[in-house]
Amino acid sequence: MNGVNKVKEIIEKNLFMSLATSDKEGNVWSCPMTFTYDDDYNFYFFSLLDSDHIQNIAENPFVSFSIYSTDQTVADMDGVQGRGVVGQVDDDELEKVHLLFFSRTMPNPEMRAKFAPPVCLFRSEDFPQMRFFKMSVTELYKKDTDIPIHRRKTIDINELRTAK
Repeated sequence: MNGVNKVKEIIEKNLFMSLATSDKEGNVWSCPMTFTYDDDYNFYFFSLLDSDHIQNIAENPFVSFSIYSTDQTVADMDGVQGRGVVGQVDDDELEKVHLLFFSRTMPNPEMRAKFAPPVCLFRSEDFPQMRFFKMSVTELYKKDTDIPIHRRKTIDINELRTAK
């Protein structure tokens, strides 16, 4: 399996990513979170506006992330790393992103109806405020499994978007 197809598989099979952020002074923060993605491999997640990572993103929208399965053995470890730019999802895209996110993270319609927060909560001005965010990927990497040492190789995002 080539690098692009393996990256697609890793992204498709995992629901969680680790997101790393920093503020203007360089103070860093990393957090695990649930994510989804669209056909262009933009990633979406939601969080509270007063969380550390969102406060950092407000000051510095440049982030890094990793996606991997914790079910792997050490010998077979593989994953995706990348960098991106994060911004809040615009209100006109909110319903589409809400459906995309919860359809993937809660594929069972009954479970989704019972546990997914309604879209109106992502518009609410009541505390605590919850919003969706979009990460546009600027760089993408995968472990190079063709060599015996741990090196990463660059994955062409445009190739990823067009791969079948």
